Amino acid sequence: MIHGYHVIWGTYGFWLPNDPRGSWSDFVYSWELLRFGDAKKQYEKSNTDRGELDTWKLVARNSLQYPAVSLSGIQAREVARGIGKFVHRNQLAIWAMSILPEHLHLVLGRHRYKMEYACNLLKGAATRELTQAGLHPLSDHRDENGKLPCM
Repeated sequence: MIHGYHVIWGTYGFWLPNDPRGSWSDFVYSWELLRFGDAKKQYEKSNTDRGELDTWKLVARNSLQYPAVSLSGIQAREVARGIGKFVHRNQLAIWAMSILPEHLHLVLGRHRYKMEYACNLLKGAATRELTQAGLHPLSDHRDENGKLPCM
C-alpha cells in the first residue's frame, strides 16, 4: 500500500529534457533546446564529466526563451505561504518540504485527490502567492495578454 509520495519540482531551466544525465522526458518541446539533442529518458545514473556537464548546461540554458529561474529566499517564503494556504484549506498532509533555489522536494501523504492533480494545485497556489506579492521571477516576461510564463 502506498502511504506517501516524494515529489520533486524543478523551476524553469533547472533540469532540461535532454540533460546528458537523463531525465523523465519523452520529448523536447522547445526548438531552441532540440539542437542540444533528443530527450534522454534514462533511469540509471550516468557517468557524465562534471566539466562537460557544466558547459552543456550553460550553453543550453542560454538558449532558453526565458532566463532560468532561481528563487531568492523571499520568493521561497512566498512559495511556502502559497503551499501552506492550500494545505490548510484542503487538509493535505505534507510530512517534509525543502524549497531550494532551483527545485523543491515535498513528501506528501495520500489524499482524496490524485497526486498529479494535487501537485498541479500546489504549484498553482505557490505561483498565485508569488504573483500577488509581486515576486514572480518571470514577471518581466509577460506576453501581450499579460500572461506570465510558467516558472
